[in-house]
Amino acid sequence: MLDMLARAVLRAKEWHEAVAGLVADFPATPRGAPRNVLQLGATFWHFRRESRVTLREGSDMCGAHAA
Repeated sequence: MLDMLARAVLRAKEWHEAVAGLVADFPATPRGAPRNVLQLGATFWHFRRESRVTLREGSDMCGAHAA
């Protein structure tokens, strides 16, 4: 169990270092969005198991309300 937690912490550290590297190495728009979306997409794909999209209770991705 501890080994699994240590691995998760290490992956989170790698994720933050990768995102910080993108911010440092690639230009961004004045609003902070990355200009190199392919590099950003590749980084997100590599760390896809470390993050999940969550929704607020009672909302859906289409913006439609439940009947």
